[in-house]
Parts: sequence; structure tokens; C-alpha cells
Amino acid sequence: MKAFVMITCQQGKEDQLLDDLKKIESVKFVHRTFGAYDMIAQIEGDSMEDIQKTLNEQVRKLEPIKSTLTLPENKNKEIPESTIASASHA
Repeated sequence: MKAFVMITCQQGKEDQLLDDLKKIESVKFVHRTFGAYDMIAQIEGDSMEDIQKTLNEQVRKLEPIKSTLTLPENKNKEIPESTIASASHA
């Protein structure tokens, strides 16, 4: 199971938070972003409960975090890569 977490953090603490998130085993990637959120992270777990546990016990306890928005992966329908490639060339 995967979830994508949009994160806002305290101004000037982005690098510290990036380093802290990379130390969490369930966090598979984290990138800085522009706009309403400062970062996006992908968290993986065996179940949504595992992901929630990681969020509550590790991620949200990091001091620089102001807020998070969690977007669980929807496994009902995946878009074939060929469709994505075709759409990007349109």
C-alpha cells in the first residue's frame, strides 16, 4: 500500500525536514515542491493502518511540520504507461 503526503513546514526548516524524513524507513521518496505545499513524500506499508502508524508516530512528530495532507493510492484502476506517454505527446 502507498500513500502520498503533501507537507507544509516552518519557513527556513525545509532542509532539516527533508533530512529527517529520509531517515524514516517507510518513506520511499521525498521531494521539495513549489506552491501550497513545501514537500511531497511517498510512504509505503503493508496496510493503511501501517501507513497511519508511520504518519502519527514518526512523520507528524517532526518539529518543522505545520500540516500534512495524505492521499492514499487508489488501486482500483491503474492507467497504462502507454496511455500516459500518448497523452504527454498530444
